[in-house]
Amino acid sequence: MTGAALAELLEAAHLRPFATTERHLIREGLLLHSDIHRLFDSGLLAISRDLTVRIAPSIAGHAAYSPFGRLHPAHSGGSPAGSRSDCGAPCRYHRHLVT
Repeated sequence: MTGAALAELLEAAHLRPFATTERHLIREGLLLHSDIHRLFDSGLLAISRDLTVRIAPSIAGHAAYSPFGRLHPAHSGGSPAGSRSDCGAPCRYHRHLVT
């Protein structure tokens, strides 16, 4: 998503808040650059149904994040059953929180 980065700048992000699940599941995690992780946890960045990165309009003008598409409520929800282009329930859960 963000290209190559120093290992020291990468963080594990939970698609479902660890505070509520108290579980570390690989299928419910993303390896993100630290600033992207903060945006993700703040609801300013989400992963759409087609696995496209979407950002909030409030940061769309920032040069570092302009390559990403904008967040729209139309991107919430999930893909049809059996779709290969969705990361499943964890992504739908996170999109629901940020849209």
